[in-house]
Amino acid sequence: MRADHPEYVAKSGTGLRRPGNPCARYLLPLLAGTLLGASLCAQSVEELGVARRSGFAVSNTARNPFWPVGWTPDSGKEVAPKVSSSAWFNEASFRLSSISTGGLPLAMINGRPYGEGDFISMPGGIVQVNQIRDGVVQLLFEGRTLEVTIRRESTRPPAADHESKIPTQQKH
Repeated sequence: MRADHPEYVAKSGTGLRRPGNPCARYLLPLLAGTLLGASLCAQSVEELGVARRSGFAVSNTARNPFWPVGWTPDSGKEVAPKVSSSAWFNEASFRLSSISTGGLPLAMINGRPYGEGDFISMPGGIVQVNQIRDGVVQLLFEGRTLEVTIRRESTRPPAADHESKIPTQQKH
């Protein structure tokens, strides 16, 4: 009798027993094995005869293994909130070495280029570059403004004896 014969389909009911049907070949044994395994695993620890149960207990003085080495938490110490001091916000804290005025004004402050609206990260806080003009940059910090001018290195005239040390080209 062939698998597509009407008597074969009628005898098997749903047709799950037809050869070549993947449900009959893989799904039914898998389902039966899962149910059997679940019934066997339902035993308690005492029934299996386990002598000791594993566990993990940490004493209160032990170091958490996920903390960085040498770090300890503040144990209940109240720390006063950090108050921002603007004593550092003066012209000596900023070294303005050059300014480029044009379509996009830029200023070299502490060795880095900044444009208008950029932020400068300083140890005391974040400073905003408000305005860049010829020779002057205006900075903002906590509502206060500061104008920083370009610091030019002093150019000393050469010493009188310096000229005598310069070798001259000799004509042959």
